[in-house]
Amino acid sequence: MVNTILKEADLFCPNSVRINFTIYQTGLYFYLVISLITIIWLFISLTTPKPKNIIVAAQRSQLSVQYKARPETIQPGTILTEYVNLHASANYFSVQIHDKSMVKVSLQNLKTHQKFIFDDTGSVYKLRHQLSTGCYQLKVSNSSSKPQVIDIVHTYHYYLNKYPLVVNGKASKTASFIFTAMKKNNFVR
Repeated sequence: MVNTILKEADLFCPNSVRINFTIYQTGLYFYLVISLITIIWLFISLTTPKPKNIIVAAQRSQLSVQYKARPETIQPGTILTEYVNLHASANYFSVQIHDKSMVKVSLQNLKTHQKFIFDDTGSVYKLRHQLSTGCYQLKVSNSSSKPQVIDIVHTYHYYLNKYPLVVNGKASKTASFIFTAMKKNNFVR
C-alpha cells in the first residue's frame, strides 16, 4: 500500500514549493513475524546447553591428589612408558605425577613420531596441543640425580589399560599412569 503525502513547505521555502513524500507501508504482520523469528532464534541459541569437555582416554584412580595418597619412588635414570590409544582427537592431556617431583613427561605419536613435552603445573603435568587420533607413547623419565616420587595406580589381577606400564623394560599389566586426555571446548593455543 502506498500513501502520498503532500506537504506545504511555505515556512521553509519562499516559493511555496510542494514536497512529495512517498511512504511505502509494508504490512505490520511482516515486521511481527520477523521479530518473532528473531526472538525465538535468540532464545534457542542462549538456552541451548553448550557441549562440555569430552574425555577421549583416561585412567583415573583412588590415588587422588586431594587425598594425599602415597606415591611411588623412582630412582635416577628410571624410564616409565605406557601406550595410550586416542580414538578421537584431543587438545588436552594431563598426567598426575606428584607435587614437587622433578621428572620429564612426554607424549609421542607412534605413527608420525611427533613428540610433545608436558608442562609441570605442580602435581599434574599438562599438555595443551591438538592431538589427532592414533596410538601414543606416554613417557616419564627421572633424569635427575635424586629419587623422585610419582603416582602410579596398581591393582591385583585387574588390567587397567590395554597396554601395560613398562618400568625400565619390565612390563606390569596391573599398573598404569593416572592420566586424562580430553577435547576441551575452551581450548586456546
